[in-house]
Amino acid sequence: MSGPFSVIKSRVARWHSVTLTPTLNRGIAVALAGGLLCLSATGQAAEGSASGKGITIFPMLIHYDAEKAKSGTIVTVMNSTDKNYLLQSTVSAFDPSTGRIDATAGSVPPFVVLPPLGRINAGERTALRVRQVGGSLPVDRESASIISVTGIPPSDSAARTPGQAKVKAGTQVQIAVRMNMRLFYRPAGLAAPDIPKIASTLTFRAQKESLIVSNPTPYFVHFSSLTAGGMPAEEGALEAWIAPKSEQHFRFKARPAGAVLWKMNGDKNEYKATL
Repeated sequence: MSGPFSVIKSRVARWHSVTLTPTLNRGIAVALAGGLLCLSATGQAAEGSASGKGITIFPMLIHYDAEKAKSGTIVTVMNSTDKNYLLQSTVSAFDPSTGRIDATAGSVPPFVVLPPLGRINAGERTALRVRQVGGSLPVDRESASIISVTGIPPSDSAARTPGQAKVKAGTQVQIAVRMNMRLFYRPAGLAAPDIPKIASTLTFRAQKESLIVSNPTPYFVHFSSLTAGGMPAEEGALEAWIAPKSEQHFRFKARPAGAVLWKMNGDKNEYKATL
């Protein structure tokens, strides 16, 4: 169990947008099928976005307040490249243990992105509207989904001007960029989260090389940093989210002990508890 709770002042961490360019960067998953190279990344860009030309989407964390957003919520896409792109949008289930798409889910969350397929010209911006379309979602807690937007560039043959040499059939590879955004749906009647209050209700216990964090609140919780006795959580552990009214295991190199320090996204404080 956690001990006395305290707050330590720190700086604000905010999530805004991410810009992806069609290059093979670290942390980008690559899939090749039928001549289409798809670069996929789950948006985790901190304040500011990558420099250079690319497809920019913001916000990367979408907060859908059912009480305020009667007609849905807006996602903005900017194309700072010199090419026109097709934008294909899909909705997938969210896996809190990885912070990514849950490929094992048997159903699709009841949301739609409008338009599901559209065009964005070079140097322009466009708006996508995310709307709930029926379905049954919990009324006493947040729900989470993944919104994926894939930017598909024109083929070389379509982009060629008259007189340019033809490319031999079968040798072309189109590079598509897929951006995954996390959508957090807050049902009507559920107040906006009070992060310091949420932090004060979290409890911690050690189990072998894991720190088990219990979240009794109706909100999703994510740590931007987490240490126990000065020892940080293992690399990749902070990809996980703690779902409402549930618990999550965070891996460490040894059994966690002593003071637990953590920060939460969107908050200026660092919090402390004792195992």
